[in-house]
Amino acid sequence: MVKLYLKAISYLSTYIILYAGRSTTVSVTNSTLNINGSDIFQARDLSVCGSNDCQDPNITQQNIVQYVPPQTALYVMYGLMASMVLAAIIIHCCFVEKPDDNLQSEAKRDCKIKLAKDGVLMVMKSEKPESKAPKETLSLKNQDEVADEEDTKESSGGNFQLAVTSLRETIQQMFRPKQLLLTPFSLYCGVVLSFIFSELPRAYASCILGVHQVGLCLLVFSVVDAFVSFFIGRISARTGRRIPLGVAMCIDIVSGMLWLLWIPTQSTTWVVYVLFVLVGIANGIRMTMNSDTHAIYFPENQQKAYVVWSFWYLLGYALQFGWSTRVCVRFKVYVQLALLFVTATCIGVAEILFSRRLKKY
Repeated sequence: MVKLYLKAISYLSTYIILYAGRSTTVSVTNSTLNINGSDIFQARDLSVCGSNDCQDPNITQQNIVQYVPPQTALYVMYGLMASMVLAAIIIHCCFVEKPDDNLQSEAKRDCKIKLAKDGVLMVMKSEKPESKAPKETLSLKNQDEVADEEDTKESSGGNFQLAVTSLRETIQQMFRPKQLLLTPFSLYCGVVLSFIFSELPRAYASCILGVHQVGLCLLVFSVVDAFVSFFIGRISARTGRRIPLGVAMCIDIVSGMLWLLWIPTQSTTWVVYVLFVLVGIANGIRMTMNSDTHAIYFPENQQKAYVVWSFWYLLGYALQFGWSTRVCVRFKVYVQLALLFVTATCIGVAEILFSRRLKKY
């Protein structure tokens, strides 16, 4: 939640900066255009927006005023971002207390014990012959020094062994039947969220409303996403996971149809804000339910399940951003709807198998 609210603040700052600098001078090919707010609106060619956005270099150059923000606004944004990063570093160095070494060592031991109990980490120490030195000599050594020596000996060869073991167990988890059924869901979450941050701001918000409205559209999405994420956990505790998931999938279908069929005009530009509200609702439900589903399906090895989920989620991110400027928006929407159909089918099968398993107990 805190992360989402911080995103909302950053989007609000972006909107204020871009809106304040919406009057600009833009260079198109070899000519220079002096453009103010009303001229920008009249200069837009909405026929190349939305699902018709194919990032053709010639069309993009002719309609560059719809995508390029003022240089002054860019410099202000760069300065604001650099100031925020610098402030974060100063706050961390000056006000965040450094952890105590003793507490770190105790936490490390407790973590090893917990991981061993959960079955994630099983480090077998080699049995050492008891020393023939008298107990008085051993008692002179500091217990912390003995523990540090043991940790050093373990880390010399234990880290590689642990990495290999973790990798093998993660790959095994990736090919478990239940995890395979959840794979399209994880991939879909990454593809859709990257579509929200790449295609919607460019092909819909910037192209139809103007680049100065991108921050406001993302602010609407972030606020809706935060509120839905906050309340959906309490709602799903009463209704279960299936109803919220079904609602999110229905919203995704409606959004996909709007992305494909809506023909933007100057009198219907408000639909862009509706699109961001819809994707905010769906994303708030989807991400919360995805995390909840993995926690319920894999109570004995949640760590590995979340690692596999992150892998497919980030792969979806990479795919969407990889073809962002290579194919038309229409093709991307078709791919997402097809992946949504596969996701719904796999989730349905997984829920049936999960219900049968619960009935046995």
